[in-house]
Amino acid sequence: MKWLLAFFITIGLLAVCYVVSALIYFDLSWILIGLSSLWAGIDSKKIELHRYKLGISCKPIALFCCCYLLWIFVFPWYLWARFKIKAGEAVLKDESLENISSTKRFFRRFSRVTTQVAEWALIGIVGLKFIFLFFCIEESWRGLRVWENYKHELEAKGESFDWDAMIPPRVPDSQNFLVRR
Repeated sequence: MKWLLAFFITIGLLAVCYVVSALIYFDLSWILIGLSSLWAGIDSKKIELHRYKLGISCKPIALFCCCYLLWIFVFPWYLWARFKIKAGEAVLKDESLENISSTKRFFRRFSRVTTQVAEWALIGIVGLKFIFLFFCIEESWRGLRVWENYKHELEAKGESFDWDAMIPPRVPDSQNFLVRR
């Protein structure tokens, strides 16, 4: 039932975020996703998540990246794992390399290398996402400034941007062929 609690916490956070966003006319979902992913990464370091067999056992940076990219799936999964660790129900990984065959040793090392490559790939993807986010913010800001300057130039030349002034006057009924007589 801990997974159900984690799911409801995630959906509740998202619902509160969207209600507040609707009230203040500003999208807070990216702030929620970023801060909760950052918290998950920091908290996973404190509880040493990477030492447990939970399916989401990874290092803090990889958890932050995964959570930031796939928040709706990874954040409740992390909360579920956190609840299990805090309750003492999680099982520790067997990290000793003694008394195992060379084949298993090779695959464990190979697994660690692929995990590190995956972590760096996730960091790169999150970095690209941040670059794209900053690009969009800059373009929105720049586009608004360009529009205001262009509008100011046209108003200086005598153009009007009043929509009510653009509407033509009403046609008298005597000249309107659509009016029944």
